[in-house]
Amino acid sequence: MITVTIVAATTVTPATASASSPPDPVAAVAKQLRAGRGVKIAETAKITLGGEIIGYRIKGTFAFGESGIAAADLIRVPIVGGKTGDTFHFRVVDGVTYAYGGAWGDEWTQVKKKFEPREFSEQNIDIFERQTLRKLLTTTARRAPGGTVGGVRTTAHSGTVDFGTMHAVSPAFRDEFGKLSAKAKKTRITWRLWVDGKGLPRRLTTSWKRGADDLPMGTSSNVTTNYDAWGSKVTVTSPLG
Repeated sequence: MITVTIVAATTVTPATASASSPPDPVAAVAKQLRAGRGVKIAETAKITLGGEIIGYRIKGTFAFGESGIAAADLIRVPIVGGKTGDTFHFRVVDGVTYAYGGAWGDEWTQVKKKFEPREFSEQNIDIFERQTLRKLLTTTARRAPGGTVGGVRTTAHSGTVDFGTMHAVSPAFRDEFGKLSAKAKKTRITWRLWVDGKGLPRRLTTSWKRGADDLPMGTSSNVTTNYDAWGSKVTVTSPLG
C-alpha cells in the first residue's frame, strides 16, 4: 500500500520518495526463511570438466530454516555426451542424505557421506545467504525491466563479480571451491538476477570460465536456476520412515 501526503502541488514528501523505492531482495528472501516453508527450483547447468561437457537438469524443493536451506528433495538428471543418463533422486533430512536411482539402485538407501542440501544444485552463488546476496547486488552494473518470469513481471539486475569477492563473503562458496590461488580469485562470474515486485528472486543465471590449472574442479560453468512458489508449505521427511 502506498500512502501519499500532499503538502503542496509541487512538493515531494519523504513518504512518497520512500514508497517509490524498489523492494530489497535481501530483506524479501530473509522473510521467507522460516521453518516449514520453502521454495521450488528448476535448474539447467552445463559444466565443462577439462574436455568433457556434463549437463544437468535439476528439479525439486528446498525447505528453509532460519539461516537458509535446511532440507531438500531433488531430482537430478545428468546429460553426458549429449545422452541423458540415469535419473537420481536425493533427499537431505536432518543432516542425513538418502538416494535412489542409477548406481544407488531402485530403492531408497542412506548415503554414508554427509551432504549439505545446497550441494545438489550446481548454482555457485547461494542467494539464501544474506551476506552473499547483499554483496552480489552491490556489483550490479545494470537494472532494467526483465520481462515475465514464472508468470510474473520482473526487474533484472546484472553485473560481474570475481571469485575472490564471493570466496570472502560466502561460506557455501568456500566449501565448494576450497582454497583459491591468487589467479583463480580473479575469475569473473557474469550474473543476472530477476526479481519480482516483492523483491523475491525468480531466476538467477551465472557463468564463468577458467583454465583447469587454476581450478581443478573444472574449466567453466553456465547455470540457470528458476525459483517458484516462495513461502509454500514444505515438509521433507526420511523416505525410510
